[in-house]
Amino acid sequence: MKRRLVKQANQAMTVTLPIGWIRENKLKAGDEIDLELCEKNIIIRTENKSSGGKANFDFQGFDRRKSITYINSAYANGIDELEVKTELDIYNIISQNIGYAIVGEHKCKYTIKDLSGGTTTDLRDIFKRVFQMLITFYESALKDVFYDHKADIQIVSSMDREINKYTFFLQRQIMKHAYDNQSVGRIMFAYSFWLEHLGDLISRLWLVQLTSKFSLNKIDESICALSMKSMHASFQAWYQFNDEIIDDLIAGKAEIRKKIMRSGNSNPAKSMFLNYALKIVEDCADLAHLAIMLHIKKE
Repeated sequence: MKRRLVKQANQAMTVTLPIGWIRENKLKAGDEIDLELCEKNIIIRTENKSSGGKANFDFQGFDRRKSITYINSAYANGIDELEVKTELDIYNIISQNIGYAIVGEHKCKYTIKDLSGGTTTDLRDIFKRVFQMLITFYESALKDVFYDHKADIQIVSSMDREINKYTFFLQRQIMKHAYDNQSVGRIMFAYSFWLEHLGDLISRLWLVQLTSKFSLNKIDESICALSMKSMHASFQAWYQFNDEIIDDLIAGKAEIRKKIMRSGNSNPAKSMFLNYALKIVEDCADLAHLAIMLHIKKE
């Protein structure tokens, strides 16, 4: 869409805004909008709530897992209102979707709306919180499997759901609100999926040890410590980017592979545990790709 600049007095220039955008945001003459300069772009914002639209689902015949997947997908996509038909406990299903609430119920039909008001905080702050939660999750897992031995499956699942709650929230906010720099928004969206996946790997690592109860030694602990180090480095690569951090991530991937090969482990469950630790390192190293994309200076 192109617009022609119109010269005004004192060398000022004006440009008309698309009428469709004006109507969609319910603007009128005299209303204020925000303009923000972003390199060669000007970002125009209105304070009016952005609408994510509506969706209808019939979950009859769906199991709980499939229903959760659909709800989470609609939530992350920015949908503001859902009409759902189900015989499942829908209250429990939407419990990990920040802002979603059931506002209408008739027999097996439910109306779900976002009651958060559409207010967003800085996406970088949300992202930082998710990453820090993930690091805390992994630290708790390693502390428990090597020392405390107090956790159970319910505790692990609860912590994993909390990670998912905030990754879905981050995805939703990116979808609903224009980001200052669109390329950064796309990179953050990709990052959010990686963070959710890392949370799943930590959960699986923790659960396989809880259910199989195999013994762990100092070599195993050093492997997991290296895995934890890679997660910290991946976090630093986002906020304090430099080539040394990228080198550490790449070197860490090679080092943990050597350690696992030398461990001489023959227990299938323990092998799975160590492979999860390896996969965490590999994923953290792969995240360097997104960190580099974020910090490339375009001319």
